[in-house]
Amino acid sequence: MSFELKTGSNLCDECSKLSPKSGCVIRDAESLSINAELGCPCCTLICICAENFFAGLSEIEEAQIETFQEDGPGPNEVWISIRDLPLAQDKPLRFEVFRKQDDVGVAINDLVLLRQPYEHPFSTIAMERVKRWLQTCQESHFQCTKQLDFLPTRVIDLSGEEPVLIDGINAPHGHYITLSHCWGLKIMLTTTQETKTERYKGIPLSLLPKVFEDAIKIAKILGMIYLWIDSLCIIQDSVEDWQKESKRMHEYYGNSILTISALDSPDSHHGILNPRESEPFVTLTSEQNLLLRKGFPAQRDVFGFSPLNSRAWALQERLLSTRILHYGKHEIFWECMTCSAREGSTVVSDEPYQPGYVVISEGMDFKRIMGYLKRQSHLEAMLGPAAGSVSSGVESIWFRLVTRYTIRDLTKVSDRLPAISGLASQIAQVTKREYLAGIWKEDLEDLLWIIVPYLYKTPTRAKEIIEEYGYQAPSWSWASTPWASYYPRRGREHHLPNDSDLRIIDSKVSTIGHNPFGQVKDGHLKIQGYYLNVLQFHEGAKDDSVGISLQTESFDHPETFFWTASLDEIYNVEKPSPKGGNYVAIFVLEKVGSLENFDEATSPSHSYCLLLVLCEGQFINGEKVWKRVGTAETSRAPRHGGNWNWKNGTFVVI
Repeated sequence: MSFELKTGSNLCDECSKLSPKSGCVIRDAESLSINAELGCPCCTLICICAENFFAGLSEIEEAQIETFQEDGPGPNEVWISIRDLPLAQDKPLRFEVFRKQDDVGVAINDLVLLRQPYEHPFSTIAMERVKRWLQTCQESHFQCTKQLDFLPTRVIDLSGEEPVLIDGINAPHGHYITLSHCWGLKIMLTTTQETKTERYKGIPLSLLPKVFEDAIKIAKILGMIYLWIDSLCIIQDSVEDWQKESKRMHEYYGNSILTISALDSPDSHHGILNPRESEPFVTLTSEQNLLLRKGFPAQRDVFGFSPLNSRAWALQERLLSTRILHYGKHEIFWECMTCSAREGSTVVSDEPYQPGYVVISEGMDFKRIMGYLKRQSHLEAMLGPAAGSVSSGVESIWFRLVTRYTIRDLTKVSDRLPAISGLASQIAQVTKREYLAGIWKEDLEDLLWIIVPYLYKTPTRAKEIIEEYGYQAPSWSWASTPWASYYPRRGREHHLPNDSDLRIIDSKVSTIGHNPFGQVKDGHLKIQGYYLNVLQFHEGAKDDSVGISLQTESFDHPETFFWTASLDEIYNVEKPSPKGGNYVAIFVLEKVGSLENFDEATSPSHSYCLLLVLCEGQFINGEKVWKRVGTAETSRAPRHGGNWNWKNGTFVVI
């Protein structure tokens, strides 16, 4: 059957409900064919999709065809998805209906919002689009931070024939641009103590790697004369300079007028202003300039799987920037504290911000919640605190940041804490909370991180990685392990505060160098709470690396009781003493599914504990020293009720 798009036709009842924000509408092949024959232009488009990329709807057995909005770190778009149910494809084939960039006509009730990307990202028309994004943000986005009259310690001056490194303090003040890029494995241009004098004389264009050259082109066409690139503006072989400058990352990216993100460049030699490969497309109708192509990667995939987003440092570079221009393989993306947009769409996403909510996509909502926290802390300074307002925002932010950050790659393991220190510094500045080597003293649940088991290597390689990692943080911090970490129940349950919660009665963290949020030399917590002696560990199934349970003594249960344990290093756990004493489970907090109609006697709850092991022969101020080895939980033995033999004690944990 052949389908033809007819102008002036009305949408069918199902399609008339569809809009870029309407959610998912699932259609079966038969109803689509019928409505297409009756003239519905949207159903006709979907059927034409099937004709051009399949042999038609009849060849797709039991097919479901859905039009839906693609949800990601940016605007929502209406896509077409054809799913062959018998094949049970995890990812259906997706197609995009789009129009040319210069097409301003109305088609299908403005459902077709996608546009054909420009042939070259540095074309005049593409850069005019970038200029409009920047100008609109500067002139009308009240949520976007106004940049201070500020320059970093060193910047690259672009006003001459060739770039030159200068001291910011001696330069006429003005706006500057920052670059976020992958260093990669290839040797790239840096500033060292040996080359510093040369950089101050000038940087020959012939020495510049392609990403740096492209960033300079973008900065110049936007009218900027200053550019900050980490590898050139920090003396790379000076420990003292690196420590001073890494401490100021939040200032450098936060006060930049714009950050250029080399999203798909694996190193500095792969440019960002490359000509685009021509993507095949089908012309659906000449009357309305409708085109059809196989769908570009979803925005969550563009950001989630880009080389830059595998780099740990790049997380805070993105989140600290007020405005950021992402250069992807297929198109350019805009992101600021107010909105996001993309080159291949007419949509500008400006969803209202909800305090305390941060999505996994990291970008937009972090910027909005930090803007909210800054405004809230200012109001609290004038009017007094509003219960839970700032703290609830921080609790929503930090555990997601840790989860996203720890799966990323670091070239130097010593950067584990420095590479997130800019974010920690900004949160501390806004909330006045105390930061302790990756956790917040005021939030006990920060102690309950667990490692991601599927990232474990073989036992032999795991031990090698641990030895190579060395000491980076106290055992109670997620930064003490080289593995990815997460908080399995964070946000899904409610903390039930009570007098039995763990208390931090003393803390000390010593850092190396000038950055109080950076690399750690040593540290300890002195905690007080209720604990149980651990009697025995039991290994779980062979395919379950954290399937380990433990037994704790019980006052009236001589058979003891099983808890579920998650151990930090499953290949390096000594067996507990048969009489107990060298391992303890110390109660941290209790959580319930809902605080509504909660009854202490009958409502189910979870108890969470830290697992500590005694460090034989070690003392601090005459007190025994303990080390964290994991966490434990149970839903059958809440701290309240029962005759459990909880004891009260004080522990110094390193």
